[in-house]
Amino acid sequence: MTKTILIVDEHWDVLETLETLLKKNGYKVLTAKNLGDCLEKIKKTKPNLLLIGYIATKGAILDVATKINGLKIAYLVTDKSEEDYLNLYANVVGFINQTKDINEVLLKIGELLK
Repeated sequence: MTKTILIVDEHWDVLETLETLLKKNGYKVLTAKNLGDCLEKIKKTKPNLLLIGYIATKGAILDVATKINGLKIAYLVTDKSEEDYLNLYANVVGFINQTKDINEVLLKIGELLK
């Protein structure tokens, strides 16, 4: 069964890059440019994994985690300092360093979807 990944990020280039990469690797990919759009898509599609990238307000990111139960959430981070702040909720299953080699990013996503 094909796994569905929803990516939310305010940078369209990140969305397009990840969408292309993940589709080429057999995933169904949905994208959202803001948290409101993200929450609507979660209700309608029930993805297997939510990847949260850059959102201007960190409080809004945590707000998503409090509104979602049973959905695995992984954050796209650029450094370790972000992990402590975001690792507050049970459904946060991991962090993906988006500056790593693309094969490492794919491996981490695969691990999180098991």
